[in-house]
Amino acid sequence: MKKHTKFLLAVLLLLVPVAIFAQDVVPTTGFDIMTLFTSFASFAAGVLVITGLVTQYVIKNLSNLGRSITSWVIAAIIGFIGWFLQLGIFAGIEWWNVLAIVVSFAAGSNVIYNVEWIRNLFSRAKIVAKKVQ
Repeated sequence: MKKHTKFLLAVLLLLVPVAIFAQDVVPTTGFDIMTLFTSFASFAAGVLVITGLVTQYVIKNLSNLGRSITSWVIAAIIGFIGWFLQLGIFAGIEWWNVLAIVVSFAAGSNVIYNVEWIRNLFSRAKIVAKKVQ
């Protein structure tokens, strides 16, 4: 039963980005800072762009782990700024909901598509099949 639960959790984590970017959002023709807080998909895209700019121009020569940590930190900072200013998707929610949004974004963008993280997760959860001798 444990293996089935862990497997279903892993499948769910792999499907989260599909659900994120399949949201129905009205397209806009310009960029406004408020667009960043319109939906979870726009928040994710904005954080990825900001992370790319920061790692390219401000903090250079980072490892993959350093880029992932930078993305998590930037997502947390932007998320809590949006919550403090009550902008878009962060308006009227509690702080732990903001934390859940930030963690789910960071997991969707950094952890799920990184093979090293997936291999480590599966080996720790003992989902990886044993070698047949």
